Amino acid sequence: LKRLNGCGLIERHVAILNLSLIGPTVTALVICTFDPDGPIVKEEFTGLLHDRREVTNVWVLTGEVDIGLTIMTRTVEECAK
Repeated sequence: LKRLNGCGLIERHVAILNLSLIGPTVTALVICTFDPDGPIVKEEFTGLLHDRREVTNVWVLTGEVDIGLTIMTRTVEECAK
């Protein structure tokens, strides 16, 4: 691993958590559509998500839906925050 890191072949390391040790979780798929003339546009919205740890994935989509989010929390109530 040291040689692979040293020559730049390995870009980064990741950790895969054992969710059964964390406890129960809720995974939610949230679909967002924006009014182009509304108070916030999708670029601003995605910027607001940067520091939200519960958001695990963000997709910018085509068609009628603008953005899809995957959110992981411990309870359904935390998803609504």
